[in-house]
Amino acid sequence: VFYIIKRSSLLKSNAAKSKVVLSDLLIRIFNYLILALVLLFFIGQTFPLTSELIAGSQITWSAEQYELNSSPLLFLLLIVTAFCPLSSLYETRRQEFWRDLKFTGGASLFIILLLATSRKISYSDAIGFFAVIFLIINWLDPLFTQYFYQPAEAANTFQNKGRFMGFGTILVHIGLGLIGLGIMGQEALSETYEIKMTDGEHVNVGEIQLSIQESRQFISSEGTTFSEAKFLIYEERDGDFDLMPDLEYYPKMEILYARPAISSNLKRDVQIILNNWKDSEDGKFGVHITLTPLMIWIWLGGITMYLGGTFTLIQQSIFRKKK
Repeated sequence: VFYIIKRSSLLKSNAAKSKVVLSDLLIRIFNYLILALVLLFFIGQTFPLTSELIAGSQITWSAEQYELNSSPLLFLLLIVTAFCPLSSLYETRRQEFWRDLKFTGGASLFIILLLATSRKISYSDAIGFFAVIFLIINWLDPLFTQYFYQPAEAANTFQNKGRFMGFGTILVHIGLGLIGLGIMGQEALSETYEIKMTDGEHVNVGEIQLSIQESRQFISSEGTTFSEAKFLIYEERDGDFDLMPDLEYYPKMEILYARPAISSNLKRDVQIILNNWKDSEDGKFGVHITLTPLMIWIWLGGITMYLGGTFTLIQQSIFRKKK
């Protein structure tokens, strides 16, 4: 809030002297959206305390309410960020701007149509995926054209011309897009199953087949009871692998803990949790299975953002020393 109040008078004085360009306008909108998100989550976190002090009863926001209130702001934030690489084209080469915009929009729409043919997604999910893919493509374009397909001299010239196009800045924004891709996969494409199984039984769940190869119970020297089940998971394209979730009972604290087993790759995460150990009525295991596509991209996006931020800080430090 302090930052925006301090900047508002400066922006007004600058606007009187010169015309506000698209890049400055996008930065301003970006700052206001970040402020709105921060205030939204601050209000949501303080609701239980303030509502009890003022009204005498607690009011809390559920995860669904957070998602409903923040989704439009996050969507606008992605769109604003996606348009940043195109801002310099809009100001200098308008025809190239519209050409790149049509190409990026068409490519993003084509990917969404491919996704819709293999997965059932809602219109809102399709819009979210479109924004994320649109952002990633727009920021990949300057990365390849200026830093991989051009000589070093051209890359340096390009970097000095625009405030958005530093190498580290590009990595940060690509990382943001990858995080958004992972979040969309988790929110829109994840599948959850509750099943019961016996030893040796084969069950098809989504795109995988699983069976319990072996199970055992033992008590540790501390008195903790461990109940383990070894699952064999088969995927048509990725082959087979083992997962071993367990149930851990701590008698001193009377706590039963279900430790999940997770397998992760670039395409999806498979998580298995034991709900119960050989039900007394039917002798079957209660199994909770979650299939989450694109989950690992959240971590890859975070790493990419970290590398981009680190590169930018080092670059700025070197530049200050040269000055």
